[in-house]
Amino acid sequence: MQLSARSVNLHREQCSIWRSNRTSSHSIRAEPRATMTVPEPVELTRTTSRSEILKSDDTCAMIIGHRGYRANRSPDENVRENTVHSLHEGHRAGASFVEFDVQITSDGVPVLWHDDSVTTLVNNSEVISREVSELTLAEFRTVTSGRSVSHGGQEHQLVRQFKCQRGMEDAQPLPWTCPEDQHSNPATLQEALVGTPNDLGFNIELKFDSVRSSTVEERMAHLSTVLRVVNDFASDRPILFSSFDVDACLEAKSMQDCYPVFLLTCMEKEHHDPRRHSLKAAVDVVLGGELDGVVAYSTYLFEETEQIARLKQADLPLFTYGEANCDPAVVAAQIHAGATGVITDSIQRCKDTLRCLEEDRFSYPQVSVAAKQAVTAAA
Repeated sequence: MQLSARSVNLHREQCSIWRSNRTSSHSIRAEPRATMTVPEPVELTRTTSRSEILKSDDTCAMIIGHRGYRANRSPDENVRENTVHSLHEGHRAGASFVEFDVQITSDGVPVLWHDDSVTTLVNNSEVISREVSELTLAEFRTVTSGRSVSHGGQEHQLVRQFKCQRGMEDAQPLPWTCPEDQHSNPATLQEALVGTPNDLGFNIELKFDSVRSSTVEERMAHLSTVLRVVNDFASDRPILFSSFDVDACLEAKSMQDCYPVFLLTCMEKEHHDPRRHSLKAAVDVVLGGELDGVVAYSTYLFEETEQIARLKQADLPLFTYGEANCDPAVVAAQIHAGATGVITDSIQRCKDTLRCLEEDRFSYPQVSVAAKQAVTAAA
């Protein structure tokens, strides 16, 4: 399927209906980017069908490793997230797919990076944050190494506000060292594709600023850059795309039909885009835009079980993500309700849960109560 010039004007009328007026502010962000030139068309030669995505060794549901093996929730974890090492560890642990975010450096290289910015402690005194799009690949590699490095005549140490600091008053970002994995850098998309087994599926999240509304030109440049790398290096690897950015999902689907596109939803009722307020809104978009599935935040999933039925009726897959997906009761309840894939930081625990489900060793009424309690605790 060709990525054509018409994509630049992709469903302008349709997208204008979907879009809402979005205004917000952010404490740390780059100046608005200059208008980008949309790259030349790309001819995609690979394909992954929706049914292929749902085929896996996991009988009850697909297990998807979060940022490879697991997200880093403390500064000294054994495996650094979003590295080739992390992807390998996810595969070794038994995940059918791994999930990761892709952002684009200033010199046009897709890299695996989750956070909205790259934050460093400069000269052990000042914390600065820059978007990935402000850094060249060389700069990105330097400042994300996890070691104290010299850059631009100053000492930089990668830092992050970790989940383990939640609830701490005036908590400062901590050095993100991963001392046992210091030689693993966040991967480029090309490195991820060529450096891991082809039977490991990739759930590639297309990452955009969650506060500032992206432009058509930005999304097209991002999508076409990622698609080029996928086309050149994916071989026969199963791949799906996902994004919280509704317009990016609709455009990615219109630009190509080789790979499934899933809409991510956090069901965040205060978000400036009403299409992200609920699972119902997400299902409406997926059905109306002929997308291929939904990835929903597990914490609020049980508040809208009727939407799971809508997806089932349309024969569309439902994946979930969130900290609650480390809890066996929550995972079991989701699968019983109709979830077909679970993005998790606890791959082995999920595999054990699936085994129990297959052997019918769960009592679902009890699971439902436990699940609600676990979800409440996770929130």
